[in-house]
Amino acid sequence: LTFDLGNGQRAVALPVDRINSLGGLIQADDHIDLIYSVRLKLTRVLPTQPLAVQDSTTGYAKSDTLVLPPPGSASSSKTYPYPGEPGSTFTVNDLQAGDPVAKIVLQNLKVLRVIAGNATVAGPATTNTTAKTASATATPTPTTNQLPNDDLLILAVDPQQAEVIKFVQDNGGNYQVALRATNDTSTATTKGVDYNQLVTNYGLPVPQTVTLPGGQ
Repeated sequence: LTFDLGNGQRAVALPVDRINSLGGLIQADDHIDLIYSVRLKLTRVLPTQPLAVQDSTTGYAKSDTLVLPPPGSASSSKTYPYPGEPGSTFTVNDLQAGDPVAKIVLQNLKVLRVIAGNATVAGPATTNTTAKTASATATPTPTTNQLPNDDLLILAVDPQQAEVIKFVQDNGGNYQVALRATNDTSTATTKGVDYNQLVTNYGLPVPQTVTLPGGQ
């Protein structure tokens, strides 16, 4: 395997299920992109009038009270993306798990090997030292290890890409493998996808706002 790596490259194993491996159709020398999706937990304040909040530097700042400008002003166009009904002031929290986002994080990764999840690999050889005679010699016996049920894509990457793959595997979320066409080395430029993109660019319908009684 080391002879298949170029200078500065590393080989990493990416576990994939049968959906990600395209039913087992991905083969050595194919090239793939890696799409990562995860949930980000954010808190957004959506007031329709100025909202007073406490500054975290209480006792150290010139003013211990921070007043946010009303929505619609030039300075707050990015602060309040979705104004509420007139007269209502409320706080909207994302789902407990957070808002989903997805983005292509790595592109044009070469597949060096594809190892089926039911394969058995040989480990280091061990020598049986029992029941030896003076004329007999010990014969090394290789140990065997069963791989996980998932398939493994052995990828050629640079050190930075290796860190990204490690992060993707260890910090929640999901990843999807996308197979590239033969000789397609172009870099795809995408904005990623979240609910805002689906609403704005793809027409995902959203429910109407609700007017709360008493202006609260």
